[in-house]
Amino acid sequence: MENLWLSRAKRLQAIASTGVHFSKDEFDRERYEEVAEIANAC
Repeated sequence: MENLWLSRAKRLQAIASTGVHFSKDEFDRERYEEVAEIANAC
């Protein structure tokens, strides 16, 4: 069974990747990139 924190970090990374890819606004892209950084630090 996968560690709960690892599972959540992977989910956050997936959400961030999708957000960066589909965001049209620079501000939104920056926020998703920040979420990705947090997920990668876990």
